Amino acid sequence: MFGNTYSVTPLLDGLAHRLVTYGLPPMPSGLRVIDHRPLRLLCGMLDLAPPTRRLAGEVAIPTRGDLMAELAAQAKLGIDVADTSSMRPLVEHYFGRWG
Repeated sequence: MFGNTYSVTPLLDGLAHRLVTYGLPPMPSGLRVIDHRPLRLLCGMLDLAPPTRRLAGEVAIPTRGDLMAELAAQAKLGIDVADTSSMRPLVEHYFGRWG
């Protein structure tokens, strides 16, 4: 009756984990992103400012274009990844609305 609901989506070389808790949760509900490349990708897709410094494990900071190209190649998406407006509905579908 008060179980948690979660979904995991592989994304680039990491993943995004969405957790919805009910009752008295040990962890709060929310989106957790595992690894730096998915974090930077989602920041770009949601129009959020990404971290300006290198994160632990990063050799170089990838550009938004590099991450979008990698996502298109990995997922073989049939959409224009250069157009943010076409990507935003996809991101909101998998990860929910921001804000």
